[in-house]
Amino acid sequence: MKNITPEYYYEKKVTSGEINDDPKQRNALKKLNQIHNLLKGYKPRKGITRFFFSKKQPCGIYMYGSVGNGKSLLLRVFYESAPTNKKKYMHFNDFLLDINYRMKQKYSKESDPLKKVANDILKENWLLCLDECSVGDVGDAILFGRIVNYIIQGGGVMICTSNFTPEKLTPRGGGSSIFKPYIEKFFEKTIPYDMDSVIDYRAKAGADKFPYYLHPLTPENAGKLQRFIDDFSDFSELKELKVEIRGHNLHLYQAGSDVCYTTYQDLMGSAYGVEDFNYIAENFKIVIMSGMKKIPSEDTATVKRFILLVDSLYEKRRRLIMSAQVSAEKLYTGKKVQFEYKRTLSRLKEMQSPKYS
Repeated sequence: MKNITPEYYYEKKVTSGEINDDPKQRNALKKLNQIHNLLKGYKPRKGITRFFFSKKQPCGIYMYGSVGNGKSLLLRVFYESAPTNKKKYMHFNDFLLDINYRMKQKYSKESDPLKKVANDILKENWLLCLDECSVGDVGDAILFGRIVNYIIQGGGVMICTSNFTPEKLTPRGGGSSIFKPYIEKFFEKTIPYDMDSVIDYRAKAGADKFPYYLHPLTPENAGKLQRFIDDFSDFSELKELKVEIRGHNLHLYQAGSDVCYTTYQDLMGSAYGVEDFNYIAENFKIVIMSGMKKIPSEDTATVKRFILLVDSLYEKRRRLIMSAQVSAEKLYTGKKVQFEYKRTLSRLKEMQSPKYS
């Protein structure tokens, strides 16, 4: 049987013209190939022990750098080629959501529910590929720190990407001293790798054109948005949709078999989260949203909600068509979530490309 390595998958994508060949990505592939080879025949011990890790346990990797340099691509390539069926690829937000859900549903009465969840995860998948790792408040930071430590103690291997350097992977608003011991242990068995590239391939793919992002909010652009609705759907099929998701209702103004149409006020003005946007991404190939307003600098809740929406759609390769008050670059100009929004802007640009699907 042919040895299907990350480098093999990458070479196929380059040869087909799907991606650009990049020397810094090639360098990262060498590290990923080493980990790939160490994983062959590896089986973690059963259960979480008091010892932090075994000598036979392969190290994971934490690939970090600026937006659009191919981190997510390489993570996918590694996941597809990994020599085990006990593997899971997740966006970091989904990972935290899953942990919280398991703790509340199964282990709310346990003294250490997080350890129980970690054991369950290890039984299902001991190789975890987490995309876009970050920590928000100190609560999320401690949750992340503790769960990954338990997973590594149980023999799990973590392959992660992030826009944050290891030094900047800290919670906002204080709590760094509490988080520090966990993250130091994490990096004992997860090698930091800086793969910064000067080329943003997502922006390049989008060619800096925004055919599916219409601004400003004029009658002309309203007409263009309506034509998109007409072109991509049978208008007679579009009906109002209300669906219950984990105890609350998600409301979409109009929805068909592959297309949903909603407004900024409905989608961004409600307290929706990752699970809601994941439902949309899983059920609709095209999402059309009208009337997006410029997000005030101090409104971090709305910009974070928009970032989660774009992340969910991007992960499923769904198309977002929208009308907005201002250009994507000016949609959010605040400082607090500037770093995260920069990644979203890069993804929005790629989503404009005809090759994106």
